[in-house]
Amino acid sequence: MQTSQPKTVPFDAKLNMVERNGLTLFVTYRLNHSIPLAVLDKLRQDYETDEGNVMIAYTDPEQRKEELYKAQKRYFGKFDTYLDQQTAPKYSLAHPQMSAYTVEAIHKMAGIYFNLWAFVLMPNHVHLLLTISHAEVPFFDILQQHKRLTTLFAQKLYQEKFKFWAHESYDHLVRDEGEFERILRYMMNNPIKAGLVKNWQEWPHRYCNSRILATLNEDLDA
Repeated sequence: MQTSQPKTVPFDAKLNMVERNGLTLFVTYRLNHSIPLAVLDKLRQDYETDEGNVMIAYTDPEQRKEELYKAQKRYFGKFDTYLDQQTAPKYSLAHPQMSAYTVEAIHKMAGIYFNLWAFVLMPNHVHLLLTISHAEVPFFDILQQHKRLTTLFAQKLYQEKFKFWAHESYDHLVRDEGEFERILRYMMNNPIKAGLVKNWQEWPHRYCNSRILATLNEDLDA
């Protein structure tokens, strides 16, 4: 069966340019113990080495900035690939009740603190694409509140006390519209990359803002 994937497409011209040009973040947060500490340390050490090599090799500020950006992308690629390979966590976000509550909690956050463009719930991590609408509230605080609420629900669901989420998250400032689109397509394709589905539409734990999806659907395979 041929895999159906989102393609490169223009964005909806009706999207407010101020909205799109604000503080837009690509955020990934994961379940606790989804990456062993030794693996995480190795990933961080590799990134620090990569970063150090860039600082030595490039003196031009713009070129250095671009190469540091590429190093960050390489780090995230390894980080997310490892998460995708661990598809059967003990406490899974794909559990019907857990996924439903997490989705509801994300939408509630969005209604107060940010404009939500897309999210994907994987079995052991979450991707968010959003634009901050209340900059006076640190996003870290917003996310920690979300983690506390979903942790309480998970403990009740599984009838066990445990740490549900890892403390840190991967937060990336989206630079421009081209990167916004690449990230959006990456998110929608993540379940395919992880071998969970053949077509991106088959994955139930995802959301894409209708103002974007209406445009994307014009150029997607059925």
